[in-house]
Amino acid sequence: MRDFYDAFFPRLEEAIDYCDKFSLDDVPDDAVNLLHLIYSLVMVAMAVEIFKQPKPTDSADAVITRISEPVP
Repeated sequence: MRDFYDAFFPRLEEAIDYCDKFSLDDVPDDAVNLLHLIYSLVMVAMAVEIFKQPKPTDSADAVITRISEPVP
């Protein structure tokens, strides 16, 4: 998780700027993949930045149940 965060976070603004060039109705495949990476970074950011571990002890679970593929 930390390796992914360290590799992608410095390029987050660049990734968002690239994705912002497209309307949500017409996102090319490479931008969809980039959006998925952005979504993944959002999911791991709190664990990396605040808790410094995947799941803090004695805490409630934060779970997102995905019922379909993410769509921009």
